[in-house]
Amino acid sequence: MGNFLKSFALNKTTVTILGIIASAAVLIIGYIYRTNNITAMTTVYYVGTDVKSNEQLSEEKIKKTKVVSSLLTTNPNLVTDLGQIRDKNGEFFFVNYGYYFPQGSLLTKSALIAKDDKSDEKLYHNLKEGETIFKIDVDLDSTQGNSVQKGNAMDIYVDGKDNQEVIYTKFIENLKIIDVVDSKWSTTKDNKSEQKQSPRYIVTAVDEDMFVMLSKITDIGNYSFKLIPVDTRKPYVENTESKIVNEKISEIIEANTAY
Repeated sequence: MGNFLKSFALNKTTVTILGIIASAAVLIIGYIYRTNNITAMTTVYYVGTDVKSNEQLSEEKIKKTKVVSSLLTTNPNLVTDLGQIRDKNGEFFFVNYGYYFPQGSLLTKSALIAKDDKSDEKLYHNLKEGETIFKIDVDLDSTQGNSVQKGNAMDIYVDGKDNQEVIYTKFIENLKIIDVVDSKWSTTKDNKSEQKQSPRYIVTAVDEDMFVMLSKITDIGNYSFKLIPVDTRKPYVENTESKIVNEKISEIIEANTAY
C-alpha cells in the first residue's frame, strides 16, 4: 500500500493533473471573489430637481438609487447615508457657495455644508433678484500676488483646447469682484491672523443662466477648460450689464454636457 501511494505521488501525470486542478480552483475562487466585488451594490443619493447654491436640501428633493460598490473606489465623495448630510439637529445641509446640482446629479459631500458652518452670509446681501454667488478657483499666481481688488470689475477668460487647438479667449465681461477669500472663506485682505492665507476663491454674482453655464464648463473633459478671472483694474459700476461675449464657447459647453 505504501509503495502504491509513493508511486502515485511521484507519477508525473498525476502531479500535473493535481496542479491543473489546484490552479483551476484558485482561478475559480478568484473569479467568484472579483465578481462579487463588482456586482455588490451600494445605495447613493441624487437630487430629483435642480438645487442651487445656498439652497437647503430636503427629503422631497433627494432620491436614492443603487450603484456598483466599486464606483465608490474612484468616487469616495458620494453620499451613501443621509446622516452624512444632516447636522447635529437633524437638519439637512445646504449647497455650498458656487456649487449647483442639476436634476439627476449624484450628491457629493464636499459640495454641501451645515448651516452652522456657513460662512459670510453677508456675501448674499444686496444681490439683485435672480442672482447667486459663484466662486472661481484662484491662487497667488492667478491673482497676481493677491493684488486683485474687491469692488473692481473683472472679465472671465477661458483657457483650454478644442481638438488640440489652444483656446484662450474672453468669455464673460463686467462681473463684480465681491470678495477674494481663502480656503476658510475669510477675506484675504482683512485676515487678522498672523499666518496670512493664500487666496483660494474670487467671489462674484451671476444670474441663473450664467451660473449654470459656468458650472458646466468644468465637466467638459475633452477640452480641459479652465476659468481665468482678470481684474480690469477699474471699479465696477453698479447696475451695468454683465454678459457672455463668446457664443462659440457657449455652444461647445452646451454640446458637450448632458444637462
